[in-house]
Amino acid sequence: AKNGNNGVNGDLSSDRTQVTVALNELPACTSPTTGSLSVYIFQSVGRLVNIGTYSGSVACTGSPTDLPDITVTAIPGLTFPPGPATLLIRYTTTTTDVGATTTTQTHSDSGARLNLH
Repeated sequence: AKNGNNGVNGDLSSDRTQVTVALNELPACTSPTTGSLSVYIFQSVGRLVNIGTYSGSVACTGSPTDLPDITVTAIPGLTFPPGPATLLIRYTTTTTDVGATTTTQTHSDSGARLNLH
């Protein structure tokens, strides 16, 4: 994530059910590898933990993937107030060797403080 000393900024939607976050590019992967991206937001408010999720596939072109802004959606019934939260990013690549009928997965996790506004 684009990260300074004070964390990453996230833009709240007007109804506070979605947060838009800018992410850095992902490492390169090539076919037959497939990539997927999962993004989670956790925000503690009193005794409640607000949670938002995003998941999508990533094209494996052999070049680093430049990501557009990601929109993370709150679990139905939850909303995010302005303030601090935690951002967790999981990038997974899956390689299938058809001849050997094996599949290998690699996970890369990162996180940051998220400032919702």
